[in-house]
Amino acid sequence: MTKTIKRKTTKRSFAILLIGIYFLGGLLLYRQNKTLKSEVAQYRQSQMDQQKTDQVAEKENGMDFQHIVDIPTAYFDPDEVFEYGDTNTLKGIEVNLPPVAINIPAEDIQLYNDELDSLKTDEHTGIYRDNQMDVDGDGAKETVSSIEGLAVSHGATEKIITKNRKIIYRTGIIAGNIKPTASGNGFYIYEMIYSGTLFGVGGARTTRYIYENGKFIPVWYQDHFDLQTTMK
Repeated sequence: MTKTIKRKTTKRSFAILLIGIYFLGGLLLYRQNKTLKSEVAQYRQSQMDQQKTDQVAEKENGMDFQHIVDIPTAYFDPDEVFEYGDTNTLKGIEVNLPPVAINIPAEDIQLYNDELDSLKTDEHTGIYRDNQMDVDGDGAKETVSSIEGLAVSHGATEKIITKNRKIIYRTGIIAGNIKPTASGNGFYIYEMIYSGTLFGVGGARTTRYIYENGKFIPVWYQDHFDLQTTMK
């Protein structure tokens, strides 16, 4: 009888231990996903805020909504039309707005020099190599990688550039890619931006970065939109 009681007690303790481990694992995963979702939400909000700022600037410069026209959708092929709200996006017909200069003092640009091994990842996040390109003009190729997690949606990831296992640039969360330049000085970041109220529909932005005094400095950006029409 005593052995039977001990055996039942042991099984019960083991079951309680398994439940505790399962609960702790679920709690850790929940916290991580909550953090990643918060970062994505902050990214989307920053994009919306930036779009409002850009629209005010475009209106002041007489460039307000150049990608929206009054042309009936019947004049376009049906497979080119994406209906949403009060406007129809016409895929494949792109409008490029004029480049806009970015003037940020060099002292306000962050200098990156962290060890790649300092990045903390686990089974839910990982670092994946995208490609290699020269970004500092020394003729050698640096490595562009993505930091991806389970809770990141809409293709949004954080991009990093590494040289000799040191992080020399990181983007924060973006829905886009880092592209090389012909000169090897700096790079382009091509990312989706908000257009209207739907994430990533009809809008993209190219930002040019140059390498100067150990820093990557944004010098201009250009927005690209699929043409939109207000007429059905």
